Amino acid sequence: MKEQIYFTFLSIKSCATYKIEFNPNTSNNSLIYFIQDFIQTFNGQVCLTPEGNRLEINCYQKNTLELQAKVLKLVNRNKSNQPVINKINDFIKKLSINEHFFILPVDSASIPLKNQIMMANELMSLNNPSLDYNDLENSFNKLFGHIIEKYKSFSPSIEKKTKIGKGLKTDRVCRFCHKDSSQTSFKKIAHAIPEALGNKNIILNEECDICNEKFSQTLEKDILVYLRLFNTFYQVKNKNNKVPKIKQSNFEMVHINPSLEENKEIIEKAKEISEHPFNPNNFFVIVSRQNKDSSALSDTIHFKPPTISFDSDEKIILQNIYKALVKFALSCIKTEDLEGFKETLNWIADENLFKENLPKVAVLLNPEKLELHPSITIHIRNDDDTSLPYAVGEFHYTTFVYVFIIPTFNGKEIEFNKFKDFFSYYQFDKLPWVFNDFNDSTPRKLSLKINFEENKK
Repeated sequence: MKEQIYFTFLSIKSCATYKIEFNPNTSNNSLIYFIQDFIQTFNGQVCLTPEGNRLEINCYQKNTLELQAKVLKLVNRNKSNQPVINKINDFIKKLSINEHFFILPVDSASIPLKNQIMMANELMSLNNPSLDYNDLENSFNKLFGHIIEKYKSFSPSIEKKTKIGKGLKTDRVCRFCHKDSSQTSFKKIAHAIPEALGNKNIILNEECDICNEKFSQTLEKDILVYLRLFNTFYQVKNKNNKVPKIKQSNFEMVHINPSLEENKEIIEKAKEISEHPFNPNNFFVIVSRQNKDSSALSDTIHFKPPTISFDSDEKIILQNIYKALVKFALSCIKTEDLEGFKETLNWIADENLFKENLPKVAVLLNPEKLELHPSITIHIRNDDDTSLPYAVGEFHYTTFVYVFIIPTFNGKEIEFNKFKDFFSYYQFDKLPWVFNDFNDSTPRKLSLKINFEENKK
């Protein structure tokens, strides 16, 4: 059986884990030489002692031109035997000159959240001398310390391929229908958050092919209809690596590819009517079906379009939006942490099962912060304090943040306003959060009114 050695590179903005696999029962001279080469590149050393050899490396590192040259030589010397070593060079190239970073001899997934935050605070103070580490720690503890004490938190990486659940297919049990590999199949790649929402890296091993197909036709379909306007608006690429266009009975929205001959006339017209510097690479057209003369180009291109109504041709179930958010959350935690969510998983899996009196979902629109890859954080309470919800999810998608209680159906669910003071860092009373009710279980057509306003900044 192979064993692994991990080195995690951590900066303020990125994290990369380099994994070396080896067989302990065979000769590993080349591996030993490589590790020595690696250690010495980062100013470490190999110490020979009577008790055995010891590798020493300084966790504190600084990106200098000298270090960049040494890393490039390391990569060139070893890329034939260690192809993934390019990860190190990619990480270094993202750093600014003289930027501090950490090298840790562990897998990033094993670093507790509290330690990650402490290291982030230390890096901020090292890279910006005007920031005092103790002040950063005190500010953090004031906002998050009580949450870390009461909740354990999970946030799978969106920067690298992250697989959740059992690796071997023969060991897998589907989280939703509870069937094992002798009863169902696990041939398809199941994305914990749909690929159509921009997730390429977070994979759930423990979702069988039957459930995967069912979800794509029910709750995941509904949330895609609910959010697809923003997929197009923010150019979120789908599983075919394309920005989807929207074509409904009353309007069409599509991003324009400037390299196509058929779009040149539209782009030239857009340049004429634009009051601002025009970027043809970030350009979409809204065509209103209310305009009977669809051939009139001047009527179909709008830089400051009027309020338009988005009337979906398909029906969706609002409670499926809540189900989908909870499914994303429970697809991103470890198998052993599913204890306590039996009824929740049944609710997600049963397309005909709907609950009453679900808590409202808090939604924040922050146009200043755009995320093209969705991310999720899950907080699970580690004590018996039933005055607070057992689990809370936080889902980031484009410019939206969704905060929601993950229901357990083991008793009365906690109302949102009973824990908003505890999760004070969300600033529910200061920021323009909207609390949406997703209890409705009746299929309905989605109708949205979209008002475009010019950004004066």
